[in-house]
Amino acid sequence: MWADRLNAKAQRRKDSTEMAIDMNNDAPVPLATYPNEIEAQLAAQLLEENGVAAYVQPLGFGYGGVGATQFIHHRVVVPQHSLQRAQEIIGAPPHADA
Repeated sequence: MWADRLNAKAQRRKDSTEMAIDMNNDAPVPLATYPNEIEAQLAAQLLEENGVAAYVQPLGFGYGGVGATQFIHHRVVVPQHSLQRAQEIIGAPPHADA
């Protein structure tokens, strides 16, 4: 049981590293803007679970600018070559940037 959990954790770490490398090899492009960090993180998590590298970028003041970032708009960013796949996974985001 513990061995399975450790193996799963190691695989997630490997997948995460591969996605980070993937993001470094391609121009990042905005996918969508969400009204808060929670929704943006959920979209990014869904993308990563489906093999698309993604990260969340705060807009406006950003982290630390107002003391809380949960309630400012956030953008989900993906590698350019994964944009179409990301759009298929997310469907119709609230505010498409692309």
